[in-house]
Amino acid sequence: ARRGDTLQKTSEKVMPSSRLKTTAAVWGGVGLAAVTIRALKRWRNRKREERIAAQGGRLPDCPTVVHALAKRAELTPNDIALVACDGAQYTWQQYDAESSAFARSLLELGEKQ
Repeated sequence: ARRGDTLQKTSEKVMPSSRLKTTAAVWGGVGLAAVTIRALKRWRNRKREERIAAQGGRLPDCPTVVHALAKRAELTPNDIALVACDGAQYTWQQYDAESSAFARSLLELGEKQ
């Protein structure tokens, strides 16, 4: 051991305390860096999803298609959602209302049986 270093026994190996401290500091820094990078990526992804949603794309925080449809109808109720083969156009609000009515009809059918 070098002069000034105290020795610490770690699992059958002897390591100078200064080297042990340096190793711990490096690994601690790596852990902190990894946590920071993950947080920055989550923040960046969140901002990207919000931007895409504002442009009419994917919606953040929508676990199902039903939630996404309701959210889109809330955000852009008068934008065109569907164009049928015969040229009929449906807004997001109309699409949400029609699909909700259809779902209620299915539930009523299930209750009667």
